[in-house]
Amino acid sequence: MRLTALLIASSVLSSCAGMSDNNTPSTSEQFAVIFDKTFETAKDSDGSIIRDRRMRIKSDALTGVWFYSQMNTGEDFKLYRQRVYNFVERDDGQGLVQKAYGLNDPERYADVWERPELLAQLTQDDFKPTFNAGCDPQWTQGSNGDWSGYVDPQTCVIDSKRRNMQIRIESESFLSADLYQTTERGYDIDMNFLWGSKPGEMNTRFVTQP
Repeated sequence: MRLTALLIASSVLSSCAGMSDNNTPSTSEQFAVIFDKTFETAKDSDGSIIRDRRMRIKSDALTGVWFYSQMNTGEDFKLYRQRVYNFVERDDGQGLVQKAYGLNDPERYADVWERPELLAQLTQDDFKPTFNAGCDPQWTQGSNGDWSGYVDPQTCVIDSKRRNMQIRIESESFLSADLYQTTERGYDIDMNFLWGSKPGEMNTRFVTQP
């Protein structure tokens, strides 16, 4: 009888993983549902496309919500960028923080959806942080379930080797069930505009089949 009770309790706890106290999905799990998609831009005048594909990582060595993200560009979908993302709830409970990591052996994980067992074996020894302190996107949820992400240039400062100077980075993102929009701007340390999109201009990627 005691063993049966323990098994039942274990089953209940497992089914509640990722759930909040009122049996609704946690904030990070709600975000994961609409982040776990493939997004593409419309073709530009040269026929080029940006494809942004994400895949949920389910590894015993990683707790919480993790994703592998791969971006391909051009007419031939040339591999452009690979990252590992971890979404954690903010200390103030008002949204999520997006932690980004670079893979130590990125070539091994290219098009990893063809070999999903590689992600199941992923550990924190396989990647290292990508963003500087203060540069992690902060995501907040809107009343209709959409999400807005922001990187504050007052906290995000990077060292630019090309310009041989410090640059403040500002980034805005928007995520819904149908599309993903993003933009980025750079400023000098005194907040003089250097490069990037004008306020309101966003790169838009639409949900598509992988």
